[in-house]
Amino acid sequence: MKKYVSYLLVFVLLLCSCLAACSNGGDADTSAPGQAADFSEDAGTTAAPENIPVQTTKDPTGQSGVGDFQSFKGQTLDGETVDSEIFKNAKLTVVNVWGTFCSPCIEELPHLGEIAAEYKKKGVQVIGLVGDVYDQDGKLTEATVNDAKSIIKETKADYTHIVPDIDFCRVVLSNMTAFPTTYFVDSEGNFVGKAVVGAKDKDGWEETIDAVLSSFE
Repeated sequence: MKKYVSYLLVFVLLLCSCLAACSNGGDADTSAPGQAADFSEDAGTTAAPENIPVQTTKDPTGQSGVGDFQSFKGQTLDGETVDSEIFKNAKLTVVNVWGTFCSPCIEELPHLGEIAAEYKKKGVQVIGLVGDVYDQDGKLTEATVNDAKSIIKETKADYTHIVPDIDFCRVVLSNMTAFPTTYFVDSEGNFVGKAVVGAKDKDGWEETIDAVLSSFE
């Protein structure tokens, strides 16, 4: 009996740790930057594993709490240094924050890979921020970086994936309610519309991105 209780406690702790890790609920619109993201339990299009609770708590800070993408710094998974200048390469940048442990994140990567290729002609670029490559001491974990590379290759999500610098990464993660979370940024590093929390399929992303692009017109 004691052994059973011990296993149960371990399961509960793991379940609680996943609560802020994965979500299949999310919504987006094109209202002014800095407003909180909207959440809906039924809005996601890629289901999370059954043992992961759906995250429906509203982000109390919205995009204004994520940090300033105008001072963004990081490096690609291949070690190339990047900064906010990367946003000048496109009219709109879709910034998808994902983790190697997150099933919904991985399931939507192929869709984002197709979006990255097809929407380039519309002035849209997709970049991924890998949010789980640091350990608790703030050190880069090479094993997780290698996992990320393998996942990207397998899912054919061959757009740019970046490891934010540790300070920026801490700010991003402390203001996220779940993985994946996606932000929209203009060429100057300003937020556009609202954040999307949860995974989408290709049709869902096309609808969302088209709506954000329409706000530029």
